[in-house]
Amino acid sequence: MIIVDASAIVKLVVKEENSSKAIAEIEGAINRGEVIVSADIALAETLSAIWKHHKILKDISLNELNDKIDVALLIWDRIVKIDTRPLAHKAMEVALANNLTTYDSLYVAACKANNAPLLTFDDGIINRADELDIQLL
Repeated sequence: MIIVDASAIVKLVVKEENSSKAIAEIEGAINRGEVIVSADIALAETLSAIWKHHKILKDISLNELNDKIDVALLIWDRIVKIDTRPLAHKAMEVALANNLTTYDSLYVAACKANNAPLLTFDDGIINRADELDIQLL
C-alpha cells in the first residue's frame, strides 16, 4: 500500500514540475502490486488545484479544465479511499505539534495508521518527514 496526497494526484492530471516523477512512482507501485490509497479529502483538494490552474495561473483553458476534471475523476475511481473521520484526533495532534495544516496532517495520520509510505510533493511534509516519522516515496 502507498498513500498519495492531493499534490501527487494533481501532478498526474496537470503538467507541473515533478509530474513525471509522480507518474513513475505510481506506475512503479502498480507494477509492484501495491494498492494506491488516499484520504477522502483528496478529491476536493485536487479539484481546487485544477481550479487554481485555470482561474489563477491561467495555464489551462475552460475546455482543458473540464478534461482535467474527467481525468481526475477516472483516477479517483481507482484509488482506495481512507475515511478521515477516525484520524481526526491524531491528525490534530500532528498538526499542532508540527505546525502543519490539518489537511496535510490527515495524510500523515493515515500513513501512521496504515504503516504506509506517502507520495507527496508538499514541501511542508517533505521538510518534516523525519520529525513526523513517516516514509516518503
